Parts: sequence; structure tokens; C-alpha cells
Amino acid sequence: MPLNFNWQGNPVYNRWQRGIGGRPAWVTRAALTAGVLVIVVPLVLLTLAAVLVGALVFATLSAVAWLLGQFSGVGPRADDGRRNVRIIERP
Repeated sequence: MPLNFNWQGNPVYNRWQRGIGGRPAWVTRAALTAGVLVIVVPLVLLTLAAVLVGALVFATLSAVAWLLGQFSGVGPRADDGRRNVRIIERP
């Protein structure tokens, strides 16, 4: 059974409609802008913080991996890693 509520004839609704509709357009625009900024600005700041933390972690772990690579002796050798392999050089 659907509700048949006449919201346009409701005195509470009419009071809200008169209050909102009676304001200048710049007031409504300013209120909407403030409401959007309250939501958007923290999201942008949180996103920037997450990107900065991710870049910092990536740089730190890259430096640690590079240092470990320098001390572990893994890297380019004098030979190119082939042992017991016959290399046939063709003209």
C-alpha cells in the first residue's frame, strides 16, 4: 500500500520552502560551496598525504635494496655469467 503523503500541502514543508526560496541566490550558492568544500578538501588532503607516504616508502625501500645489492656482491661480473659454454662466433 503506497503512502499518499501530500508533502506540498504540509505546513512544515511550506515553511522550509518559504525560508529557502526567500533567500538570495548567492546565499544558497555560498552554502552549497561551503558544504562541498567541507567534503572535498579533506579528501584531497588525505589523498595527497597517501601519495606522499607511498612515495617516501618506495624511495626508502629502493635505497635499502640498492644498499643491500652493493654489499651482497650480486651485480655485473667480469664474465657475463656463462660457464662451460662454447661460444661460436660467426662472421
